Amino acid sequence: MTSVSASAGINPPRSRWVEYLIPILLAAVLLYPFGNDIEGRRVHGDENWHFVISSHFFSLFFLERDFDSPLWENDWAFDQPMGGRYLYGSLLWLEGGRERVNEMMRFPMWRFNQSHTWNEKTGRVPPKEALVYARSCLAAVGLSACILFYFIGRIVSGRLAGIAAALLLGFNELMLSYSKRVMSDGPLLFFTGAALLGTLFFVVACRNNQRVRAWMLSVTVGLCVAASASIKLNGGLAGVFFAFVILYMGIAEACFGGRDMPRSSARMERTVSFFRRLLYPVRYGLLAGVVALVGFFAISPNFYHEPLKGVPRMVAWRKSVVEVQRTPKNSLADRDKKVNLVWERVFWPSRKNRSTLTQAFNFPVELIFAVAGLAGIAFREWRHLRTHGVPSLGSIAMLWCLIVFFGVAFWIPLTWPRYFLPLFPPVILLSALGFQDLINGGRCVCDAVMGRGKVDGRISLR
Repeated sequence: MTSVSASAGINPPRSRWVEYLIPILLAAVLLYPFGNDIEGRRVHGDENWHFVISSHFFSLFFLERDFDSPLWENDWAFDQPMGGRYLYGSLLWLEGGRERVNEMMRFPMWRFNQSHTWNEKTGRVPPKEALVYARSCLAAVGLSACILFYFIGRIVSGRLAGIAAALLLGFNELMLSYSKRVMSDGPLLFFTGAALLGTLFFVVACRNNQRVRAWMLSVTVGLCVAASASIKLNGGLAGVFFAFVILYMGIAEACFGGRDMPRSSARMERTVSFFRRLLYPVRYGLLAGVVALVGFFAISPNFYHEPLKGVPRMVAWRKSVVEVQRTPKNSLADRDKKVNLVWERVFWPSRKNRSTLTQAFNFPVELIFAVAGLAGIAFREWRHLRTHGVPSLGSIAMLWCLIVFFGVAFWIPLTWPRYFLPLFPPVILLSALGFQDLINGGRCVCDAVMGRGKVDGRISLR
């Protein structure tokens, strides 16, 4: 594969202490919003269900090591992937040991057809100590996801993009609300973001012909895909993203990577070289896919006997649950209603909007920055491909944003705000990249006006 210097993807830091200081400062800034109101936040019924159901499967898998229990064939075993179950169960075990796990196994489940007051009076609120401990740990995971987005923005575009991505995500209303509950949103975002970060480093390793590093990063990405899909099925979009990256890299290498071959070469030789370059990244994708599948199924005894039928059964069960929850008021079966609601909640100023800056300024700030980010990446990509023969890191980030956004938007079944949370990270990342591009463009214009340089349309692809 065509070699490209590391500076084309990740610039070496000018001041190493600054590179360490910025994420520490960001974590300190975000510590208050993520650490505030953890204990006083009203209990959600799903938190009860996660504790009660997870305690059974965590006990079977880790404490009793019973992989043949009839419970693995129960419908509850196919309600959600096992990664999230083990996560909640491990938090119970870490807080109170086996006694806490056994207590939650006998705990009454939340009744959603009854009022919150009724559930409180009938003793269905989880123990305070377990609830606060689990919420605190999951809030820390949510904060870590924000810091992860700093590194993604930093690698793709620059420090300003990373800082903007971390702060916009960290102060998002939905992110704060659901990261501080016993729910899967924070861990899901962390592992899908980790898959993106690992993919960025993988692309750089392939650029520089660092094959051992590329193999290791393929395994890392596969593990992140397995973790995200094991927490929630839509976490499998991380695997779809990596598959598209492999395809894109192969096409780019096949079409632009053979410039050094003399035109006088025989047609057969050029054809063989074309397909060899096309298939070069596929071996890494196959390794990541095998690792992801093995990791996903290895922790799921409910799939041991019939793995090929297990996932369709889980999808069918989730569809039946959604149908039970669906009402004329909260249903998004109508496509126009879904498009309008996504537009209002994510992009356009309205009382339903949950974007950080759009809410603050009552103006579509994130939309403008996201469009600028998309335009900037698209503008630079063709020149980057012709110059280097490999995709830019900006195009890889854009691919992740588009796949996650449209994959989630296509899936959203109900109007519940929680289902819209996965739409915000890709929009925020594009907004941060657009913000960095506008700042860079403004600097070029200022330099031209002040006579210190000229505007040539080139913006750093850091």
